[in-house]
Amino acid sequence: FEGCNKAYSRLENLKTHLRSHTGEKPYVCEHEGCNKAFSNASDRAKHQNRTHSNEKPYVCKIPGCTKRYTDPSSLRKHVKTVHGPDAHVTKKHRGDVGPGRALPTPGAHPEMK
Repeated sequence: FEGCNKAYSRLENLKTHLRSHTGEKPYVCEHEGCNKAFSNASDRAKHQNRTHSNEKPYVCKIPGCTKRYTDPSSLRKHVKTVHGPDAHVTKKHRGDVGPGRALPTPGAHPEMK
């Protein structure tokens, strides 16, 4: 495609990238009644696991909060809107139970001590 200089060493990655130009989405969600489609199998799998399962592995770690989410972006949005802009979400650390963790910025919320 004109103006695109992307190069890939694996053919499958090139095919996936080409779909960003063509708009082709051959990977349709396998959940009954859902017609969402994706340009690659990985995005379809993420969608199916996050949208069509009851699993909510992304846990808010702010003390006293019990909220859980299916995806990290929802957890980040929750932390920012509910706990304030000074609270933040950190990446999973070895030994943690969930894939995401939210921690307050020290001193940001004195009432939470």
